[in-house]
Amino acid sequence: MGGLLSTVLVTGAGGFVGSAVVRRLVRGGGELWDGSAVERVVALLRPGGSPARLQVLRPGDHLEIERADVYDRGEMRELLRRVRPRAVVNTALSEAVYSGKAVGHAPLATLFAELAALGGERVVHAGSAWVLESGVALDESAAVDPRSPYALHKAEEDELIEGLGE
Repeated sequence: MGGLLSTVLVTGAGGFVGSAVVRRLVRGGGELWDGSAVERVVALLRPGGSPARLQVLRPGDHLEIERADVYDRGEMRELLRRVRPRAVVNTALSEAVYSGKAVGHAPLATLFAELAALGGERVVHAGSAWVLESGVALDESAAVDPRSPYALHKAEEDELIEGLGE
């Protein structure tokens, strides 16, 4: 199948957010930024990751399941070149983040570098409201005040996005 189809790759597809994105794209006939229909969804699970949240879907014409370690640049490079997505929805996150271990931001750096080489495909990065200070009815103007290892990691990624995009 290759890059002839309007393909969206979803990293972290076995997680809570990633699996919801996959289900929505497969069931809902999403559109890309240029108005073209999403014709193929590639759900990326980590090696050994559970596909349980995707069990309600059946691999077929619109859904494929792949496995790769998003922290392995070589694996990701090969996958991106083979799948040739027009867009990547990045919801992947190492479980080590919750314990406060530094895991780095290799997945984002790899996605931006490899997609730029393929020709300008897009990255949609899942942020988190947890990076904002506590409050009610928060929006994008709220102060950033990450108070957990998870929130700190997500805030770092939010800052990294702009530079990677350039």
